[in-house]
Amino acid sequence: MSEQPVRSGGTSIPSGPAFAATGAFRRASLVRVAVGGLACAALVALGGFLVERLRLGATDEETSRRVEREVQREFAVASASLTRLTRTLAASCGAALGHQS
Repeated sequence: MSEQPVRSGGTSIPSGPAFAATGAFRRASLVRVAVGGLACAALVALGGFLVERLRLGATDEETSRRVEREVQREFAVASASLTRLTRTLAASCGAALGHQS
């Protein structure tokens, strides 16, 4: 005896062995998607760890040295810019007052 789909409001609702196979296929698909998602999440986490390690350093001491170098470099750039600006301003004020520098 073959099973007929149950009709509900004009829509067929599958039942029987064919539906059972489809349900198993859907579960397997969901499992594949979940495993794929977890694998992607693990790759992103690993990538983040590696970027952090390369960018900040492997140890706290290495990170401190790197940050110190960056701060010193930024301070040197700001200091040179301020020196240039003050010399330009002093020269223009001196010229306005009739002095030569």
